[in-house]
Amino acid sequence: LVASPTELILLGSKGERMGTFNIAGPFNNMQLSSDGKRLAYSTSDGVWLTNLETKEMRQIAKGYGSYLHWSPDSASLIFAVDKYETVGQIMTWQNQTIFMSDADGKNIKQVYP
Repeated sequence: LVASPTELILLGSKGERMGTFNIAGPFNNMQLSSDGKRLAYSTSDGVWLTNLETKEMRQIAKGYGSYLHWSPDSASLIFAVDKYETVGQIMTWQNQTIFMSDADGKNIKQVYP
């Protein structure tokens, strides 16, 4: 996987290009599912999922996304959304909420706090 601010390039084991995927702006974290079928990534605007087989991309949460982790069987994703407050040019962390979703980004449940 090779990334630029606006696209991801999926490479095979011999360096061959397997696909190119547009992303929703500069990312701060990404995690490939263990079955290699989905990519979760986060931006300052939220958490996004890309189905690498269909190239479907969708936002599953709004806010500053972080801590993306797939379950070992790739059936679910756990992630955090951080809330910040900006005063002038200073950004201050307020709180963090942790969620879990199905692999397709549906059935999102808040798990903490």
